[in-house]
Amino acid sequence: MRIRWWGCALAAGCTWLASGCFASGSDGRAHGAPAASAPSTPPIAPPASPVTGPVEGCALLTAEQVRDTLGATRVTTYAEDNGRTCVFLGADDVRVLTVRVGDLPRALLGGPEQVVLLAASPAELTEPVPGLADAAVFYSDRRRGSGVTFARGRGERVTSVDIEASGPNAQSPRDTLVHLARLANAALP
Repeated sequence: MRIRWWGCALAAGCTWLASGCFASGSDGRAHGAPAASAPSTPPIAPPASPVTGPVEGCALLTAEQVRDTLGATRVTTYAEDNGRTCVFLGADDVRVLTVRVGDLPRALLGGPEQVVLLAASPAELTEPVPGLADAAVFYSDRRRGSGVTFARGRGERVTSVDIEASGPNAQSPRDTLVHLARLANAALP
C-alpha cells in the first residue's frame, strides 16, 4: 500500500514539475522548453479516412455524356431533393434519365449487395453487373422502365446510385445504362 502511495505521489510531483517548467505563453510556445529541431524523418501521415460527404447526382454525369450515350439532340439538367437527384430532360423537356444518390449508414441497410438488391427489388428482371463498384444490378420492368443501380462501401456508410431511364428511353438497352453507370462510378468521390 505504501509503495502505491509513493508511486502516485511521485507521478503527481513529476506532472506538477513538468507543467511548471514548460508552461505555455499566449503565443502557444512552451517557455523553458528546448528549441524544437526539425525531425530527421518525415512524420507518418495518418491513414486516409473514407470520403463521407453528401454526393450530388448532377456531379456524376454531365448533360453531354447523357446526350451522347442516349443519342439525344439536346439534354438539360436540374437538381431535386437537395441535390441528391439529377433529372435529365431531352427534347420538349421530356424526362429521359434520373440519377439518384443515397448515402446511408451500413448498419441500417447492410452492405452494398443488399442495397442494390433492395433498390432493384420491385423490377420484373434483375441481372448482376460484374466489375462495377462494390455491387451493381441492371433492372427492367414494363411499368418502371430500366436502369442500373450500384453501391460502394465508404467506411461505415454505403453510397448508392440509381440511374433510371425514363420517357422515350424507358426501355434503354442494358449496355447503354451500364456505360452511364460506369461513367457515374468513375465520378463518385
